[in-house]
Amino acid sequence: RLLGEAVRAGGDDALVPQVVHAEIAARGLFGPRSGAVARVAARVAAMASGLDPRGLAVPEPYLYRNRAGYRAALGGYASGAPEGVSALVELLLRAWIDGAREAGAIADAA
Repeated sequence: RLLGEAVRAGGDDALVPQVVHAEIAARGLFGPRSGAVARVAARVAAMASGLDPRGLAVPEPYLYRNRAGYRAALGGYASGAPEGVSALVELLLRAWIDGAREAGAIADAA
């Protein structure tokens, strides 16, 4: 709830994609495809919010490499406990940071 209020109040551009991802994935809004839809929606939100305006970051490999922690964090978020919410948001932010590094490496290799 506080996360939603922060987004509505014009919170940090980095927060919007994380909330979009968390809400879709943790609540299972699209059944077994909720994770995939959440990742796509987060990418669109990152572009729209200005976090990743060109859509170059690749956070998905981080989530794949840390899938056990990702699944646990989704469960924590769904519980509504403040520490569960913050754990998922932190994990998703780490994925975007790692994804930005990965995008840089891809660009350097091209």
